[in-house]
Amino acid sequence: MVTWVEFKKKVYEKIEVSGFRSSSRTFKVLGMKFILGKSAFSVSNRLISEVKLRSVDLENGSEVKMLRGLSSTNFEGVFTVSYEPFNYEVRFSVASKSLSDLSLMLSSLKASMLAGYPRAELETLKASPEVVLWPIGGFPITAYKNTLIVARGLSFSAVSFLAMKLNDNSLNFLEDGLEDALRASAEFGCSLRFFVPFKTLRGLLHALSFWIKKESISLRYSKVYEELRKDRIFNNKGKLIGSDLKESSKLELLRLQYERINEQPLCWACSPIVIVRGPSAESHSKAYVKQRNYVEAIKASFLSSYGVKLEEIGRLSLSEVTRSILARKTTNSCELQLTSEELSLFVNIPKLSTPSISFMPRKVVEFEAFNPLDLEREGMLLGYYESLGKRIEVKIGINDLPLHLAIFGVPGSGKTTLVKKLIREYRRLGGAVMVFDRHGEYINEFDGAVVLNPENVRVNIINYEGNPETHAKVLSEIFAMTWPDEFGPLVSHIFRRMYLKYVREANRPNLVEFITFLESSLNSEDLMLLRSGKARDKLFSLLGRLSELTEGAMGRIFNNFNEHETRIEELLSKMVVFDLTGLDTDRDANIFTWLILKQIYDYRRKKHNRSLPHVIVCEEAHNVAPARFEGQGTIVEKMLKEMRKFGESIWLIDQRPLAVSRDVLGLCGTIVCLRLQYSSDVKKVAETMHLNKDQALMLQELKQGEAVVLLPRLSTAIPINV
Repeated sequence: MVTWVEFKKKVYEKIEVSGFRSSSRTFKVLGMKFILGKSAFSVSNRLISEVKLRSVDLENGSEVKMLRGLSSTNFEGVFTVSYEPFNYEVRFSVASKSLSDLSLMLSSLKASMLAGYPRAELETLKASPEVVLWPIGGFPITAYKNTLIVARGLSFSAVSFLAMKLNDNSLNFLEDGLEDALRASAEFGCSLRFFVPFKTLRGLLHALSFWIKKESISLRYSKVYEELRKDRIFNNKGKLIGSDLKESSKLELLRLQYERINEQPLCWACSPIVIVRGPSAESHSKAYVKQRNYVEAIKASFLSSYGVKLEEIGRLSLSEVTRSILARKTTNSCELQLTSEELSLFVNIPKLSTPSISFMPRKVVEFEAFNPLDLEREGMLLGYYESLGKRIEVKIGINDLPLHLAIFGVPGSGKTTLVKKLIREYRRLGGAVMVFDRHGEYINEFDGAVVLNPENVRVNIINYEGNPETHAKVLSEIFAMTWPDEFGPLVSHIFRRMYLKYVREANRPNLVEFITFLESSLNSEDLMLLRSGKARDKLFSLLGRLSELTEGAMGRIFNNFNEHETRIEELLSKMVVFDLTGLDTDRDANIFTWLILKQIYDYRRKKHNRSLPHVIVCEEAHNVAPARFEGQGTIVEKMLKEMRKFGESIWLIDQRPLAVSRDVLGLCGTIVCLRLQYSSDVKKVAETMHLNKDQALMLQELKQGEAVVLLPRLSTAIPINV
């Protein structure tokens, strides 16, 4: 396998090309030879330059005006919108057969862009293999069934091509739904590029000559055409000006005459193609299997949401379409003829706020004024609020900790770094912290921390202190959250009845003996509860699920018949990290977390915390308090609601607030929001933090270390630097 670095070392060779610098380089992809110059590359006798749209006035754009300016230059180019997780780009490519014409086209493109978008800025990209292969996304490239497979190092991604069929729905979709659809595709974790090569139709004068022969066209327009051909056209003072006009100006004059009569002129050829690049995989076949799911989901989403039909490019047309994309030209397989108005919908700069838009001017967002004296003066330093050139410390008060804390942000926004900083601050103040670490990010961070994992933690979930009926009810609710499809009302009832019968008879209740008791009950004729076949089937299901807790890493934790049990009260005064990386699944980590929270809850009900609040940090909070249980009054919600009275502070950390229960989120007095990616997450956080529209959109534009925070002592959210 040739790596990207090896490729760049091996395939470049120095050649001399007319019009290019002597240091031009060449390489081949799919049998096509690409020659790289300073700011252009050559392929199939075409010179191509690519520019990136960096900033634009989104409110006053006029795509039609821009296209009309381009049409007079016989413009040929490509408009590409690229959506990937955490990345968004808009590019233009222009093509010609000579450097002088290419330079003229670039000048025309910039002039037309400025006419339609007064604040547009275009950056000409330096030609490189990355630029040439950008629409597809990598090298080497191999065909696999009806897709391409691109490689970067040892990973592979499948690339599929979908052609959009033009109809009324697709035009409405381009106007209203393109951005939302592309952003939604990024949520699948794949890259999606909306690739639109277009050109003015060849032989425009020839086409117009057929048009003027229609009976509906008056003789005077036929005369205009003939006069244009003969360079005989007069201005309003009778002066001959036709001989002084360039061919492009004549075309523009005729086009204006043409459009006054015909409301649907076919002036452009266009090939809208959706390029779908799936997630990485370790082999060709696995990349292909993953890709099929994404492609079908995107096709179904476009069709069901917008009525837009996307047709996948098949194996026979794959090579032709791929070559056309790399050569930045229209393809015969899916070519359409469009009016300027219709094409302008394809060449449509998105107007909504999207993640990581490099060209969007940053708006100054206003927040309500507040009195700095209302801020807590003692506690953990969260960050700084800047006002009138001054930096004001923003702290989380110790007395506010039992109101709980939520921190949200995409990877790389500074979320985990902030949590670690707050933990150190709190330990400096003498506080104790317990972390449920799912990714091993905390185990080596804190001096003197007790690290517990499946090898050294033992929990007896069957033994109880206090009321066995209450213990049975809480356990059944936790099991119902763990196995929601199987642990229904009947299984829950059987579990509680059998549990109470077992603990009344057992000397030292434990999970292994309880499972043995359940197995023996299947053969008993004394229990009325199990006389129906349905009840016995449910007991079999219960046995299967509980047995999972006695196997593997979970077995080492819960199957502690002869081992010393970990006492939760001994951990509440220390810095403790539960290393959950050794557990097999998220479900195992969930049930472990819930059961430990239950033990803390049971202990605190008997003995309240009279000292500094005890902090519990839950990473991947959507697993601890999932949104699918919203409105059900889960035991987790109950524990969080009551734990504040017992001196416990729960910190919920997550990338996706949408996936966290709204009921649990509403219990958090302090909410820190770093940069978010998806509009669905923004909407949920904005509702919780009472943000207006501009403040909500700002959440997608925050830089690393920037946040918006809502504190219990303030009635409004404020922006800070953490």
